[in-house]
Amino acid sequence: ADCFCLMRFPFDSDEAKQLNRDIFETIYFGAVEASSELAEEFGPYQSFAGSPMSEGQFQFDLWGVTPSDRWNWDALRERVTRHGIRNSLLVAPMPTASTAQILGNNESTEPFTSNMYNRRVLAGEFTV
Repeated sequence: ADCFCLMRFPFDSDEAKQLNRDIFETIYFGAVEASSELAEEFGPYQSFAGSPMSEGQFQFDLWGVTPSDRWNWDALRERVTRHGIRNSLLVAPMPTASTAQILGNNESTEPFTSNMYNRRVLAGEFTV
């Protein structure tokens, strides 16, 4: 949400949709790559054998989505089928109300409902 606002992209614009795809593709690639590096050193997670990932199927394959050519998916697929991945679960998009408060960003991926709101915490009620 914050990124779209800073870039002045309407939430439902083609630019926002493409940026969202680009960001998540990059996050997913990095997560799979790092997990594969860990698997090379420590071995794959216990039930990796027989998983879609062990057969070279990434999440986007399971959903019929074609990734961009920004990243070398073929090389990563080969690495994953050879060494596995260390983690069965890789990404968990946030934010939550707590992390948003700490990081100073919006607590949702939805458009802002207001630019000001009240937050109640143990220390009291504050206008944000």
